[in-house]
Amino acid sequence: MIVPKRKGNKNTLNWKLSKSMFFIYGENMMGYEDNDNKNRIISYVKKIFISVFHKIISHMEKTGTVKDCKVGSYIMIEGEPCKVVSYAKSKPGKHGAAKVRIEAIGVFDGKKRTLLKPADAEVSIPIIEKKKAQVISVSGDMAQLMDLETYETFDALIPEEFKGKIEPGRDVLYWKMGNRVLIKQLS
Repeated sequence: MIVPKRKGNKNTLNWKLSKSMFFIYGENMMGYEDNDNKNRIISYVKKIFISVFHKIISHMEKTGTVKDCKVGSYIMIEGEPCKVVSYAKSKPGKHGAAKVRIEAIGVFDGKKRTLLKPADAEVSIPIIEKKKAQVISVSGDMAQLMDLETYETFDALIPEEFKGKIEPGRDVLYWKMGNRVLIKQLS
């Protein structure tokens, strides 16, 4: 925890990061006692917080329009990344906009999901990182993997098609979407 403080003639301004918001506190900030300067600093910190928050969110997904989706692309439906398997667009009526019906299958759970929206509506597109890892250990349905670039270790569920084939020391290709990991291929 870092607290704003005043040491001798030097003014130091530091910040405390609380769970989801920056809080600024202290009686004398930067040697000024007026509220205008405090309000400017608070608004500046809020702008920084929002930009950092958007960078974190944009790392997991981006936005696009429904009409830009194609069969084989990935979209977020009900908070789950899904692969588009069917795309149907209806013509606009006299008073309405064109509608798009998308059928997709969940990447992690395999459930079939349907999305029906106007063609110009926005949809979330997951950012998929495709990386290589080495299997460190196997325990039941879980495998502990080590990324070959960053050397971080994490656990991943072994898909049905790879059960019995994954063994320690083997390289795999995995997909990372946010904090979720899916083993896609054996190397």
